[in-house]
Amino acid sequence: MFVITADHCASSGGIASLPVFRYHIPLWIYSPKHVAPGRMDRLVSQIDIGPTVLGLLGMNYRSRFYGADIFRLEPGRERAFVGNYQRLGYLREDRLVELSPRRKVQSVKPDFEKNGLQPELPPDEALADDAIAYYQSASYLFSHGLLSTERAAASGSAPPAKTTAAR
Repeated sequence: MFVITADHCASSGGIASLPVFRYHIPLWIYSPKHVAPGRMDRLVSQIDIGPTVLGLLGMNYRSRFYGADIFRLEPGRERAFVGNYQRLGYLREDRLVELSPRRKVQSVKPDFEKNGLQPELPPDEALADDAIAYYQSASYLFSHGLLSTERAAASGSAPPAKTTAAR
């Protein structure tokens, strides 16, 4: 199995605080034994690569991945995470929640095509709460060494989810 992807670069800045169009990167998975040729046009994130590869390989595993197997992700649950040195973004459907220093939270309409202004949208409290929960829980788990399954088990925290790939 060959997995080829990219990352955005230092030129990810733009007119908008988090110019979504600059975070669009390719992902190719070449594995004739596991994947039929095709194209998937769904919103996904780099954090979905690990669970997707393990799912394609049919592996049973325990993990604390925040990502999902994109071939098993239910429609409507698509999301992506973007960020830069000042802001964190949580993208769902046609809304980008931006988390900024000093606890500033705002929602904008992302421009997926060009370097343009991203107009502010009325707040969506549930989506903002999801964004904060993802980033705060990841920060907490990382800073307390709880992303390792061995360390998490020893600390008495909830056991990691077991995932069984059905392929």
